[in-house]
Amino acid sequence: MSTQIVVKRQKRQEKSEALVASGLTKFFILTEVWKAVGCYQNRGRALGETVRSVGSQKGLNKKLNDCKETAGQKGITVFGLDDKICWSGQNAANTYDMFGASGQCKTNKRGNSMGYFASESIAVYKKDNNGRFQPQN
Repeated sequence: MSTQIVVKRQKRQEKSEALVASGLTKFFILTEVWKAVGCYQNRGRALGETVRSVGSQKGLNKKLNDCKETAGQKGITVFGLDDKICWSGQNAANTYDMFGASGQCKTNKRGNSMGYFASESIAVYKKDNNGRFQPQN
């Protein structure tokens, strides 16, 4: 487990303990809801800038978590995920769908999705005004 993840968990635990100590015994720990906007073609690179390489990560959830962490750190509001790379771009909110929808994405039991580098498909995630990633309607 990386040091960064351990530190985040420790900080979250400290915040929880502080709330309990202050007499607030009922509280909610809010987590971001991550759902794909949809599956799109990334031929010609509608999203052409690499945010992070995730090809060595095992499992869709790990890849998605790494992408959303990096996107958050970089202030990115739209990214696409395939099995090897997290993609974005300067005008990503307006370009991710420029080549149309694709049926070449995988979705797991949790509803998380990713595309495939070989088929040039990406599962796109978009951040809403509250800072959470939500599906676009």
